[in-house]
Amino acid sequence: MKNFIKKIAYTFSFLAFLGLGFAALPTEAAAFVAFNNDPQDYATFRGMNVSDYPNGTNWISTTVSADAGETISFDIYYHNTGNTTANNVKLKVSPESTGTGTSHTFTGSISADGYGGLSDSVSVSLSSSQSLTYIDNSATWFPNQTTTGSAISDSSLFSSGINIGSVAPGWSSQGHLRVQFKVSGNTDDGDAQCDDNEDNDGDGYTDMDDPSCDSIYDDSESPYDGGDDASAPNTTTLSAVDVDEDSAVLRGEADANGDSIDNCWFEWGTNDAVGDLDNTEDASCSIGDDDTEEFSENLTGLSDGEDYYYRACAENAEGTDCGSILHFETSTEDTGSDQEPSVTTLSEDNVDEDSATLRGEVDANDDSVDSCWFEWGTNDAIDDLDETENVSCSISSDDTEEFSETITGLDEDEDYYYRACAESDLGEDCGSIMSFTTDSDDNDNPDIDYSNVTVSTVSATSITQTSATLSGFVYNTSNDNPTGWFEYGPTTYMGLYSSQQLLGTNSTLSYFNTATGLVANTTYYYRAVVRADDGTLKYGQVLTFRTLSYSVPVVPVVINTGTTISTGTGNGDIMLTIDSRYENVYMGDIVDYTLIYKNISGKTLQNATLRVLFPQNINFRNSSIGDYSLADHALTIQLGTLIPNQTGTFYIQGVVANSARLGELLVTTASLVYTDPKGAQQEAIAYEMNRVSTSRNPLLGLAFFSGLGFFPNTLLGWLLLILVIFALVYLARRVYTRRPTPNFN
Repeated sequence: MKNFIKKIAYTFSFLAFLGLGFAALPTEAAAFVAFNNDPQDYATFRGMNVSDYPNGTNWISTTVSADAGETISFDIYYHNTGNTTANNVKLKVSPESTGTGTSHTFTGSISADGYGGLSDSVSVSLSSSQSLTYIDNSATWFPNQTTTGSAISDSSLFSSGINIGSVAPGWSSQGHLRVQFKVSGNTDDGDAQCDDNEDNDGDGYTDMDDPSCDSIYDDSESPYDGGDDASAPNTTTLSAVDVDEDSAVLRGEADANGDSIDNCWFEWGTNDAVGDLDNTEDASCSIGDDDTEEFSENLTGLSDGEDYYYRACAENAEGTDCGSILHFETSTEDTGSDQEPSVTTLSEDNVDEDSATLRGEVDANDDSVDSCWFEWGTNDAIDDLDETENVSCSISSDDTEEFSETITGLDEDEDYYYRACAESDLGEDCGSIMSFTTDSDDNDNPDIDYSNVTVSTVSATSITQTSATLSGFVYNTSNDNPTGWFEYGPTTYMGLYSSQQLLGTNSTLSYFNTATGLVANTTYYYRAVVRADDGTLKYGQVLTFRTLSYSVPVVPVVINTGTTISTGTGNGDIMLTIDSRYENVYMGDIVDYTLIYKNISGKTLQNATLRVLFPQNINFRNSSIGDYSLADHALTIQLGTLIPNQTGTFYIQGVVANSARLGELLVTTASLVYTDPKGAQQEAIAYEMNRVSTSRNPLLGLAFFSGLGFFPNTLLGWLLLILVIFALVYLARRVYTRRPTPNFN
């Protein structure tokens, strides 16, 4: 009986162990909201003396210096770095005004539903005892990476905070709120002639209004004849406000510079060249000799959804001056529902010698979509996409769906370009232009690259407004020492080239180069290029990235070239590896990745973010944690603070696309960005390589062991599961089979 009980206990212990093991598998991360904890984020609150820096080039997150009468601008920056939308986001500034003094502190804060809040402070140091007061109606909002702000009601700015609504996670929804304060112009009594509130030389000018005074500490007001040092005004163009479908209020500011101004105007047009500002709008102004004042004019009769450019101008007896050219866009006329569909062109599939499947995705937004199509041709200019393939689609408002169509009759070994389009009653939209090359029919396995040197283009990293790090990966089984570089540009013809570099004789190695001087908010095409010793050129696939439309600080990148792919890379602080266990894959295979990181620095690292960028022909399937972005083809995991020796393991699944070519290198990139104890931003990168093979690996996709779920995804996986079940049944039968009672007679 005791043995029987013990067997039952062992059996249930074993089953409980299995249950606990599966229960301990990683689960999806809970939804959370966070702000501004990415290493590339700006400070939450910044200030700038716009009187000294009218072009906006000196934002400071510590202490701003100013003199009497100058203007200070403050900026609250927000970026939702969580994994879910933040609701009822409020931006607040305090205080609204200050008492007199030489030092004042201002605080900007962010709050949202279910979020604990974030705040930061900036000090203002004054050269004399002054107060600061908020400039009414100066609140300007720059949502969703826009560079042209719009006026926003400031009624709750200093109480509960301005409610800007919902902010989705990701870079595309980052933004900022800008407000202005005026420093008072009071003059304190003092010993210096330029700070005693008296006209010491009888020229009619007192203290700092006297052109002879260099500072409030200057003790020599010299005689001034009252006009010889006057000059043309200094004019500043200010942002437009109250912009709607057919009107906008243009604003400017002029410093009279010693001679009064009574002639102000705006020059405007639909192009940004000075010669194209062929419209003039007079503005009423009357600015005293030594005064600085704003002026404005309401512009009407504009077209909806149109870009306009303008500048402010002013004139006194000494001359004329115009400010810089600024821009605004009139809003689209309200049709009852606001937004036309948003279309994304997806990568092609099932490419062979004479056909390919084109793919697209539509977000219907505010009205249903029942018209979808592809435009395609053999050149990348929109006008040259002269073939149209209509697609049956029915997408309800607020829904997002994919659509596809197979085009046939193509020429072999030919480059083709295409984009996805869709239309609702609110309007139409088309995605970006993408390309593919049909197969060659030269031999039985036309797509296998039998050469000794092959190259793969790797996803771009460290993307900013004007730069990006381009990466390539080389598989070299020869004794060659190949040369590598990158082609890139804003069209599929590219036309720009990075510097060349010798890559070495390693069998597997990565190389990179930073492309600079790029244009903000622009899609770039790029590919890795390698030249073997015999002069043969090998090209990686063409990939794309888009520069940011809102400037973020450049992140110093630490990358070890020549890194062995299977073990990843460390940079002294972080050890990072990504491994899929099998090098060879086949179209349709499920690829199981294991991603491991460890803080080996012995110090606490802050603001850690881990990203996995998949190659074009591996589609994301599942993960134990993180948020996947279809547009970026990347999985993002917010790690936050990493204490010494902290380690983590994540499990990720991808699927090899049917468009993958035999012999193609598929390189998956893991990137961990963080801030080190000195405040420097660093990045560690690891790679995993898979080669598309002619036969399927029998163990690939065995999710039973992958940590992503109990049920397997392959036939062999199911067979192993069935064997485990039979073993448990056999064990149970043995437990319940009574042994014969021994006979001692």
